[in-house]
Amino acid sequence: MFLAMLSDGAHEVHTAVCVVAGEVTRTGVSSSRVHFRELSDSDIDSYISTGEWMGRAGGYAIQESGASLVTEVEGDFNTVVGLPMDVVRQLLPDSVQPA
Repeated sequence: MFLAMLSDGAHEVHTAVCVVAGEVTRTGVSSSRVHFRELSDSDIDSYISTGEWMGRAGGYAIQESGASLVTEVEGDFNTVVGLPMDVVRQLLPDSVQPA
């Protein structure tokens, strides 16, 4: 199982962003490192029973109860969730920057 491989280790999460404004296309990527605590079979079974892992690229949802599996995130938490807003803001043209 994927969660067993993540147990007591760390992995990299990379989220790419592409902003198209008229004829201009800008791209960027944000990377974060996620550290997992040591997971018992019971921990894994309990998390699987929530069903929130389904449809998740990494097999867990850090913004939900999957946060209990993680000890640390190095980098932008939003990269792990899926939309690193700092990168989005950097890529937006000045004419569409949020206030």
